[in-house]
Amino acid sequence: MTEQPAETRNVYQRLAAAMEQVKYVQKSDTKSTGLKYNVVTHDAVTAKVRPALLAEGVVYHPHKMDYTQNGNRTEVFLMVRFVNIDNPDDAFEIPSLGYGVDSQDKGPGKAVSYAVKYALLKAMGLETGDDADLDD
Repeated sequence: MTEQPAETRNVYQRLAAAMEQVKYVQKSDTKSTGLKYNVVTHDAVTAKVRPALLAEGVVYHPHKMDYTQNGNRTEVFLMVRFVNIDNPDDAFEIPSLGYGVDSQDKGPGKAVSYAVKYALLKAMGLETGDDADLDD
């Protein structure tokens, strides 16, 4: 199979190339998060995914956001839009939900971060887990 020049690849081909680069995101340990269980953080996902997507000419951003606030709980529904930087009309969206609970003003940001994190995990088909040997 002949490889296409980067400029002619569509957004799905670019995403597939990024998926080849990132296969796994390591869960953080409880010491670093202060939680009782291991989690995959927004920052860990972003640190793995962003460089691979940029190398393949794909940018992403939250899009079409709706939210509700119920006391200290923020619920957000948004689309994460993935865009081919060489052809901005070549794009697709992943729907995602996020929840953020905070007694001050951080609930909306937590909800958006959660939604974006899961959209990235699902769009890239990423595995998560505790095995440090699988981290690449």
